[in-house]
Amino acid sequence: MAWSMQGLLFVVVYSIAVPACPGQDPPAKPQVKVELRWVETKHIEGVTEDQGIQSSCDPKDTVYPHKKPALILTAAEVAEARLTKHDFRASGSGIHYMVALHLTKDARTKLAATVDGKEMRLLTVVVDGKYWGVRRYETDKDKPFVPEQARAETFVPDVGFFSSEAEAQRLVDAFK
Repeated sequence: MAWSMQGLLFVVVYSIAVPACPGQDPPAKPQVKVELRWVETKHIEGVTEDQGIQSSCDPKDTVYPHKKPALILTAAEVAEARLTKHDFRASGSGIHYMVALHLTKDARTKLAATVDGKEMRLLTVVVDGKYWGVRRYETDKDKPFVPEQARAETFVPDVGFFSSEAEAQRLVDAFK
């Protein structure tokens, strides 16, 4: 009996002296919406957005993103999101960050299924509603002088140039 009273006293004192530590949940993944959208060189009623986006340094070089995404990227479609740092301080542009999205084979197959023919296409990466440039996409696997990341079977879209490392890292973390 004395032993059980000591045990009970120990539990009560220990409970008061040591605060309860609830199981800590892992930090929540950042919520990021990433879409791949085909673009056209002119507006197509009902297919493309009414407002075009500038696709190069030339303000007259405008493309029109499709209203409907070709592919919405989730962690299931992205095998790896790789952050790279580009130091342009010598030219006065500062430091910028890019994120390469290495798609799974299944994601590349899904994307390829949204394209007809063998002509070169262009697409844009949309992150949380913001367009991030224009990317080349080649379905013709025999076409010479095509970078590997632009070929359909090895396509790697990238997003950048982020001026904030934290914003680029947020995108990487969303695909972990």
